[in-house]
Amino acid sequence: MARAQEARTVSSDAPTNDSSVALNDLLFKALDHAVDSVSTGEPLIPFVLTEDTHGQRTLQRFQSDRLEWSVAQAKEAAANLSHDVVRYAMAYDAFVTVAGERFDTVVVEAGERGAGPGWSVGQRYRKAWSGHQFQTVGNPVHLGNVEDRFEHSA
Repeated sequence: MARAQEARTVSSDAPTNDSSVALNDLLFKALDHAVDSVSTGEPLIPFVLTEDTHGQRTLQRFQSDRLEWSVAQAKEAAANLSHDVVRYAMAYDAFVTVAGERFDTVVVEAGERGAGPGWSVGQRYRKAWSGHQFQTVGNPVHLGNVEDRFEHSA
């Protein structure tokens, strides 16, 4: 999708080496999928998208009674990936406050085996309401580094 493609050059502190090209592609695939999910008005069910040594991608969703439990389950799964998984992207819904305004935000965290800490991006959005359509707000932005979840995985 065009909105994710534009963001690939937004942050100068995002990874840029050759191996991260595949990670970047996986991250934006997850971001597009997550944004498409929330654009329907339904809540985003947290998920982990993985890619193995053969390039095979797998998506696993985590649904619980409470959103924070679902996110915790997704993070636990990301910390215990099988040894043949070389990269992952985890997506969940959160809030971000910018200039005093609170936004719904799709957050995607991604990491690559052997690359150290992962990184995350966020895409702010406004839900559809009272005749207004769903809309993304700005471009996806780099939110910072995240822990190396592969450090403790199989």
